[in-house]
Amino acid sequence: MMKDSGHSIKTSEQQDEIHHGFQYLQFENRVLKIESDSAGIIRIAPAEISTAEQPDDFTRCASEELGEYLMRKRKQFDVPLSLTGTAFQIQVWNALRSIPCGCTCSYGELAKMIGRADAFRAAGNAAGKNPVMILVPCHRLIRADHRMGGFAWGAEWKQFLHEIEGIRL
Repeated sequence: MMKDSGHSIKTSEQQDEIHHGFQYLQFENRVLKIESDSAGIIRIAPAEISTAEQPDDFTRCASEELGEYLMRKRKQFDVPLSLTGTAFQIQVWNALRSIPCGCTCSYGELAKMIGRADAFRAAGNAAGKNPVMILVPCHRLIRADHRMGGFAWGAEWKQFLHEIEGIRL
């Protein structure tokens, strides 16, 4: 397990599927499910609202920070993350966290950031496997021609997050 700025990042071999908490965050007509394990946030994904929740300190903190972000009152996140991925994915996710709020980066620029200029497609694929969208801001990735590009949650979500951050393409 690697520690980086208080975030717990595990390789695939160290994966721990014990889920300790989850809760939902509703903002306008969107709902996010936030999940944690014993070390931090492990997953955020669009969901249907549910009344059943098992919140813990991590999910409460993430919900508060995401709510502030969605209301344009927060630009970076402090909640601990507990991410599992390959060494390459972890490298990409760490690089994504260095892209400031309101800024964008192309897939090629991301590949250069990790010292693998020829691996822009692989970097894009790793970004798409990011389990904590928004907290690790892969929505800030754009195509080299300055068009939006793909997003695991779909174009509507990516456009919405760009609007929150004042990103105009």
